[in-house]
Amino acid sequence: MYIGRFNVDITRELVSDLSEEERMQIGERKDLLFRQFAQEKLQSTKGLDRIIEYIQQNRSKLKIGKRKE
Repeated sequence: MYIGRFNVDITRELVSDLSEEERMQIGERKDLLFRQFAQEKLQSTKGLDRIIEYIQQNRSKLKIGKRKE
């Protein structure tokens, strides 16, 4: 299972017969569709606002995720 792959890697694997420019356009469209979907359908986990407030009040660095190397 892959999480957080780059568009260039995903499109190279799935549509390798297309030009680099076409693959870039597909990757950009994929990102746009995901952002639209996320705004419409995804909700924050219950209590997230309290966690963010705690982090901000305690001057901790806010990290939501980290890319696995």
